Amino acid sequence: MSTPTLARALLRDFETQLVDATLDEGPIEDLLSFPRFTLTRVIKTVDAIALVNHTAAITHIGEVQSHLAQMLQAIDSVLPRQAAELTMHQARPKLAGIVADVPQLIDWLQQLDPFVSSFGELWK
Repeated sequence: MSTPTLARALLRDFETQLVDATLDEGPIEDLLSFPRFTLTRVIKTVDAIALVNHTAAITHIGEVQSHLAQMLQAIDSVLPRQAAELTMHQARPKLAGIVADVPQLIDWLQQLDPFVSSFGELWK
């Protein structure tokens, strides 16, 4: 499985976990622990993608990395250690925006496929 394919699969898992978490009630730090962990795995996987030396590829992966970092920051902003104690009901609007962005990120990762270096995949 190529690195972008793995990143897309993890991103789909993240979306499912986040939707499930937002439908539940309970301590927000417990509900968001698995989606946050999966998102950090997505970020590390995207960081490990080896691309050919092409300006479009570098610009594109930079946009993906920036957007993923913003998603992680948005999740962290609703956790008790960063903000006032929020309930899941209060955090849902911010988390809904994250869920809405996932299909676009999957498309962006799909667009990176032609730029993946075949030599980079050999060394993994």
